[in-house]
Amino acid sequence: CDNCDYATNIKCNFNRHLLVHKASKNFKCNISNYSTNDLNRHRLKSNILKHFECDMCDYSTSRKDYLQQHVLIHSGSKDFKCDICDYATSIKKYLKRHLLSHVIKDYKCSKCDFVTKFRGALRNHALTHNETKDFKCDNCDYATHTKKYLNRHLLSHVIEDFKCFKCDFVTKFRGVLRNHVLLHNETKNFKCDNCDYATNIKCNFNRHLLVHKASIDFKCNNCNYSTNYKRYLIRHLLKHNIPKQFICDVCDYATSRKDYLQQHVLIHNGSKDFKCDICDYATHTKKYLKRHLLSHVREDFKCSKCDYVTKFKGDLKNHVLSHDETKGFKCDYCNYSASRKRYLQQHALIHNDAKHFKCDHCDYATNFKCNFNRHVL
Repeated sequence: CDNCDYATNIKCNFNRHLLVHKASKNFKCNISNYSTNDLNRHRLKSNILKHFECDMCDYSTSRKDYLQQHVLIHSGSKDFKCDICDYATSIKKYLKRHLLSHVIKDYKCSKCDFVTKFRGALRNHALTHNETKDFKCDNCDYATHTKKYLNRHLLSHVIEDFKCFKCDFVTKFRGVLRNHVLLHNETKNFKCDNCDYATNIKCNFNRHLLVHKASIDFKCNNCNYSTNYKRYLIRHLLKHNIPKQFICDVCDYATSRKDYLQQHVLIHNGSKDFKCDICDYATHTKKYLKRHLLSHVREDFKCSKCDYVTKFKGDLKNHVLSHDETKGFKCDYCNYSASRKRYLQQHALIHNDAKHFKCDHCDYATNFKCNFNRHVL
């Protein structure tokens, strides 16, 4: 290259490099400051009316599907996740571009240690080594080596401020002001059916509804299992469809996996080989020891309504239900009441004279399998 130290044996790479130095752009747009060597594509963009506008910022587009994709940025949900690293995004095409970073070769700067996966990023970086900043702002001392950055800077001088007529709120975006004005409106259009929350902003309302969504139970029709999450119910339902060919000789435990049965029979073995180094806890399975060890390192989960403290979030969630005044499930035989149906069903076994789990070594009998297993130990 006659303009810098760049050299290559590949002609197409050389021609692409020359574009970096090609400052003469022969075609200029009459509508904006845009200039290029290929004006036709830009003219098409200028002539298309942008009917679809974002309510959260000043983004506008001529296509509805582009707007639908854009609003995902404001939603906060990042459903497209990379299987290789922790990257997540709300837009599928951004994930596709990110995935390229795991397979594309590195582009290295010839003047410093800068490395990137994208040719365009290297091209922009190379301009930072250019000491002459030819693009200068007429309104202030700002100067840059690219026209794109200058145009972006100029917006700070020309975009009008949108001011609220009821308070001192000021913003550069019409959509943001529109949402702000709704806060001054005394009549709230979006009201929650579960509590007193009300708002004029739909996205805030949808976010609030998630608070109540956690209390929705997904229940199994085959047993007493229930959960707050649909995906857990789907996983649980699979258990009913898998044949359980491995059966315990001591109790009625059955499973579809041989290793689960091998682990289970240890319950009937009096030896507790897995011991805690910090306290006197001992157990027959490694899994239970691992869970116990967490109690020495995990943070405490505290109840906001009483002094209850636990190391496990699930235990706290179950405990909070005890403060629920609306216990709609009541026992027909005593004063017991519960906030969940499965708790009432478990309690009802107390009134059942027929004991399903009986000990072969003594007269002990119970309706609760967990109590029976504890007794056998």
